[in-house]
Amino acid sequence: MKQAKVFKRPVVVMMLIGVVLNAVLWLFSLFGFPKHDVAILHYSVDVGIDFIGEGKQIIVLPAIGLLILVGNYILGSAVYKADKSSAWLVWSTAPIIQLILISAFFLIWRANS
Repeated sequence: MKQAKVFKRPVVVMMLIGVVLNAVLWLFSLFGFPKHDVAILHYSVDVGIDFIGEGKQIIVLPAIGLLILVGNYILGSAVYKADKSSAWLVWSTAPIIQLILISAFFLIWRANS
């Protein structure tokens, strides 16, 4: 029995994990965040609440995640021929960054509840 071609390339698996995590972040942002006129959008430990805006502005978080995901793929592909380990480092950070963004979303969501 032949394996699926997707699983022969670990980079494709890492990027798929990143895409799935980004899709989850989009779903949370579109359907799980309060749609109030005023929402806390940034909180820092030393200052406290330092950015307040409309609740719909939370979509900036998954949009940045998508840009980083695409940028990591392009950068890793460009670097691959020169240095494979650097390319793998860039590609492997994509799912980690998505997890950090999901964590940030939940902290902001918690500050709004």
